Amino acid sequence: MNRGDFTEANRLSWNAAEPHHRQAKFAEWVEHFSDPSYVCFPDVLISELKKIGVAGTDCAQLCCNNGRNLISLRHMGANRIVGFDISDAFIAQGIELANACGCESELHRCDIYQVPDSFDAQFHLVLFTVGALCWLPELAPALGTATRLLRPGGALVIHDIHPVILMWDQEGSGYPVSPDLPYFNPKPYESTEGLDYFTGKSHDSPVNYEFSYTISDIIQGCIDHGLNIRRFLEFPEDAAGCWQEVTALEARPPMSLVLVAQTAPIRE
Repeated sequence: MNRGDFTEANRLSWNAAEPHHRQAKFAEWVEHFSDPSYVCFPDVLISELKKIGVAGTDCAQLCCNNGRNLISLRHMGANRIVGFDISDAFIAQGIELANACGCESELHRCDIYQVPDSFDAQFHLVLFTVGALCWLPELAPALGTATRLLRPGGALVIHDIHPVILMWDQEGSGYPVSPDLPYFNPKPYESTEGLDYFTGKSHDSPVNYEFSYTISDIIQGCIDHGLNIRRFLEFPEDAAGCWQEVTALEARPPMSLVLVAQTAPIRE
């Protein structure tokens, strides 16, 4: 399979998940995001965004799902918020959510490898959030998309699951808890159980493919695109809420991360 085959399969799988996410959370999201002070980010991400400064900026999110993180950026003072996602259904849900909350946003249905060049150098901030990178069949060109969207001096922010925790099966295998999946794994994981991560219930779904990347894939990928690593932080918290057994360990591995990388500013 080529890259386009993987992204098309994942598009169909995410479209199939949309009604399940809607049923589980949409009314709650409308209620929360109708409050202009509501932000859904965890404290570790809020802290880094405040260091960068969001107020008055133009922000983009790649793999934005229904755009609720973009609404959070708006509530933190962002001027323009633009999202890109491959799922037709979640983009439609995101437009509905933004309208219901009275939030002006721009959401575009597109493969992030094919974001139009008319968006190049438009943004002070580009964001990837938890659970985005694992759906990308190729990481380096995705980081290339993020880089070309940034203005000089702009920041790429990644808040995601730590690659090390992907060595543990999410289902858990009982105690003693030990890694059972390879860290260096070039092959995708294939599933037809569906993507309703809010209830954890399986549903009929087209096949989807998840990919694993190492810390060096992420950091070196940024460096290879000319980005300067400004901050890299690791945390013991499970940002996805999928590894309860590992969370219970006293000596737990890193479970989440935040990376901030920056394009070079224009020299006077």
